[in-house]
Amino acid sequence: MLTGLAAAFTGAARSATQGWRTQRPFTMIGRVYEPITRLALTAAALLTGAGINGAFWALAIAAWSASLLAARALYLRLRTVPRAVPVYGIRALFSFSMVSWVSSLASTGLIWADTLILAALATNRDVGVYNVSTRLVTMAVFVMAPINAAFGPSIAHLHHTGDTQGLSSSYKAATGWIVRLSLPAFVLLMVFPQDLLGLFGNEFRTAAMVTSVLAVGQLVNAATGPCGTLLNMSGKVAVNMADNVGVLALNVGLNLWLIPQFGILGAGIAWSLSLACVNVLRVLQVRKLLGVLPFSTDTVKGLVAGFLTLAAAIGVRSVIGSANARVVIGVCAALIVYFGVTAALRISSEDRALLSAVVGRGRQAA
Repeated sequence: MLTGLAAAFTGAARSATQGWRTQRPFTMIGRVYEPITRLALTAAALLTGAGINGAFWALAIAAWSASLLAARALYLRLRTVPRAVPVYGIRALFSFSMVSWVSSLASTGLIWADTLILAALATNRDVGVYNVSTRLVTMAVFVMAPINAAFGPSIAHLHHTGDTQGLSSSYKAATGWIVRLSLPAFVLLMVFPQDLLGLFGNEFRTAAMVTSVLAVGQLVNAATGPCGTLLNMSGKVAVNMADNVGVLALNVGLNLWLIPQFGILGAGIAWSLSLACVNVLRVLQVRKLLGVLPFSTDTVKGLVAGFLTLAAAIGVRSVIGSANARVVIGVCAALIVYFGVTAALRISSEDRALLSAVVGRGRQAA
């Protein structure tokens, strides 16, 4: 419980520092220091024979030390703000907090709904295999969290200053970077699902089709960019909450319908379809409410590089017989082809300038 309290305070303090349009405390404390410290202390506890109790102490130390660092980071920035009479908008604060809480709760429900329903309607083995498949696919979009976090403060600033052109450029640039950095992983998941799952054990190879289906849903998620972040940062939290609640209801209904007929494949279809629907809806909402779209020529260049990489990976799969060799050679071939084509097509000068501006604003604020 105390560890959870520390984590909640750390999250609030880290998020508050983003108001100065800097990502340094948010990233360095939450994405670097805390997980590395937790891992190192847990490993040390287990190696010294401290066992489970030592591991729990490692979690507590990492959480509370991170909260102290977050408090210090926020305090240093608050010192730069001129003193003023505080104004407490209790009603507005609780209204915003409740909407955000319901939205986060629904978003968490979407992550766990398929697993919980599988546990009730299928076997333990199905749940285990499905969880490995979902974790493998989630790794393909690991770039979304840091890119969304990096562009979030910039998006909020551009919206509230009325810079629609800058907002459009930021949205397109963020989407372009997400697509370009995640496409190689999607290609590998679609071409070598059995071989990748086989790394966890032969029994997991049965989830190859599920992995491919889940990858399609996450590919739509990546291609639509940080549309949810854009809604939140522009003050449309109620719209985002409605989206999250609606997609959770859709996901639960699809799972209850498809899992009895298709098992883990039904769960994969339900999750992928729900993810695709909510992200397409958010793109339309962002277009209507803010007048911007996520698509640009750089996104198209990334897709072109992805198709050529897909062809190369399929060629490797058809030639190489050994599963382990297919994975190693396939990864190498995919990376060489993808980044080679990306370098040949080049990114736009606008994209480079925007990225430099975002980094520059972050350094200046820090």
